[in-house]
Amino acid sequence: MLQKLIDERATLVTEARKLVTDHEQDWSADHEQRHTEMLADVDKLSKRIDLLNKQSALESDLSRSEGRKVVAPVGDEQRSAVERATAHTSADTFSARSLVRAVIGDYEAVTEARALGLGTGAAGGFLVPTLLNAAIVTELNLFCPYRQLATVLSTTNDLSIPVGNSDGTASWIGEGDPITDSDETFSDLVLKAYKLAALVKISDELLADNATNLDAYLAGQFARRFAAAEELAFTSGNGTGKPSGWTSTAQTGVTTASATAIADTELIDLFYALKPGYRRNASWVMNDATISVIRKMKASTAGTFLWQPSLAVGQPDTILGRPVMYNNSMDTIAASKVTIGFGDFSFYYIGERVNGRTLLRLNELYAGNGQIGLRMIERIDGGLTVPEAVKKLVQKSA
Repeated sequence: MLQKLIDERATLVTEARKLVTDHEQDWSADHEQRHTEMLADVDKLSKRIDLLNKQSALESDLSRSEGRKVVAPVGDEQRSAVERATAHTSADTFSARSLVRAVIGDYEAVTEARALGLGTGAAGGFLVPTLLNAAIVTELNLFCPYRQLATVLSTTNDLSIPVGNSDGTASWIGEGDPITDSDETFSDLVLKAYKLAALVKISDELLADNATNLDAYLAGQFARRFAAAEELAFTSGNGTGKPSGWTSTAQTGVTTASATAIADTELIDLFYALKPGYRRNASWVMNDATISVIRKMKASTAGTFLWQPSLAVGQPDTILGRPVMYNNSMDTIAASKVTIGFGDFSFYYIGERVNGRTLLRLNELYAGNGQIGLRMIERIDGGLTVPEAVKKLVQKSA
């Protein structure tokens, strides 16, 4: 099914490109409309392909997780509600569904646990156990593109990472001549623990009808909310109460000649603005609207299209031979905006706290609507460690 869709998309792309090539000299409004309709069909297929790829990856990961044995504690049925609710301190003896039952099914256990000081801060809450946390991380990896490219570290406290500000140099010397000092200079990037919170409201009917699948539902809902917020922060966060986005740190590789357009030569210039060592593992980052513009571009010197669609399952689309990461938190084409990034995003470090996700039930707040609220908090930070590892394309100012 997936390969069939990929082949169908490749055929459509070929036909759209043939239309452009065959009618370069007599391009008309009818040709433009037909071309636009064909690319719209390509977009629909791309979304289905992306969804099926994500579903396949998630099912594969979940099948591995389900293979893990979760052993119930001895005499668990005789233990008190609070003891069962707090058993997550042993990650191998407490399942994700056990936590959901503790938080959803027994409010007295939750309030009593909070009185004991469990969780974080005055509001309390349950630490999310290994299996539910793994399911959330799996979905975060699917929906937050940076987690697929960046270096993700689990930390227990603030993490200081040396950042090189300048490189030392070598010099040719004669016999007996002194060596000129040329040292690198460093500063520190400190990954902290900014709090990211998400709230999911669940109806009484959903609790009654879907209790057995509630853990998977919650993992998906929280992960999608976290992923959207992470993607925006890792792109353009200002470092105040949230991570620092790479766009504020990366070096400018190209400033376009137009505030509202991008030329094929400017993409090529951006490609070669990045040092060869970083190009080997580099990816393009841009939003769908920018991709739709580049998809129609030919290199003016060779006459070949810059964007190439994926032709096989698991293979990304490419520009100039390097993979494209679709990120709709990036700016659209407008004056002074950062519209494209190109570089090795493994030099963007994401630091998340070990067991840093907590889940808390809000029992009365939404009771009038026949709902309960579930609040989850994660603690995370991020920053680009080597500014020259990523180059950005900036549109000309107005």
